[in-house]
Amino acid sequence: MAMSCFLFFLLVTLFPLTDAVSGIINRHEYNFTTTYAGNTTSVILINNQYPGPTIRVNVGDIIIVHIHNALQSMEDVTIHFHGILQKQTSQMDGVGFVTQMPISHGQTFTYAFYAYPAGTHIYHSHVGLQAVTAFGAVIIDDPQRPWEAVEIPSGPIMFSDHWEGVDRLAQEAGLLQSPFKWEGEPTNLFMNGQRNYVLTVEPNAFYLLRLIGATSLSTIVFGIAEHTMTVVEVDGKLIVPKPNMTSIEIASGQRYAVMIETKNQYTGVFAMQASIRWRVAAANSSCIGILRYGLQSSIPSNISSLNLPILSNE
Repeated sequence: MAMSCFLFFLLVTLFPLTDAVSGIINRHEYNFTTTYAGNTTSVILINNQYPGPTIRVNVGDIIIVHIHNALQSMEDVTIHFHGILQKQTSQMDGVGFVTQMPISHGQTFTYAFYAYPAGTHIYHSHVGLQAVTAFGAVIIDDPQRPWEAVEIPSGPIMFSDHWEGVDRLAQEAGLLQSPFKWEGEPTNLFMNGQRNYVLTVEPNAFYLLRLIGATSLSTIVFGIAEHTMTVVEVDGKLIVPKPNMTSIEIASGQRYAVMIETKNQYTGVFAMQASIRWRVAAANSSCIGILRYGLQSSIPSNISSLNLPILSNE
């Protein structure tokens, strides 16, 4: 099918408040370009990535985001930063017709807000069903948090659902009509935009892994075969560590930080499974990733042959 293309320019800068007072700006810039991609279904990509690039700052910084809407489809756009409290900046929350008028085609809007609270957050489009693929992570570091683990270098795992072969604008129209029309359960579930995402770790180590529910509809349950997780952060807030979790349930917009301990073995692959929970199962309602010990560990051609994790029904 013929695909129209669009892009918007997302520029992120940040500077510590103390530097702003002295006139010295510590500036980091991100140029985000969004386009359509896909064969049977067009999806939104940010910088040709799905998920979009991760924004990473320190707590107390000021984040400035310039959004230019160059959507050839003439759609409006806003960006919501889910988990950010927007203290004294509620007008920057990115909710169309509530905190701002949507950004129309050809227009530019600048978001500016404090990076608070520390923790794991998510940004996503807040117009129609654009958030199905137009999203990315926001990580706000706090130097005072003494993590007793090495953060996974590849970044967070973001879980998303997807409708193959379903036109997004037609789906939006169906949901707005009376009676509304629903296209059915998602046909795919992804980890970081992939059906078989590979996460490489080293043996005999403690890792901090961030898990983000970027699904538009689905609640998922996630686990790693032969490994347990200790939950240390929920929705950006530190909690009393909850150890020995074989699986974690993650709803849309929820975020967790967990610690995992790798085994005393230098090769091996273990299944990471995410499955849709509490809805009628559809085809591909689960996806299986790989936790790989070292780059020398070979990935089996038949991933389904791996032992799967125990996913709690509670």
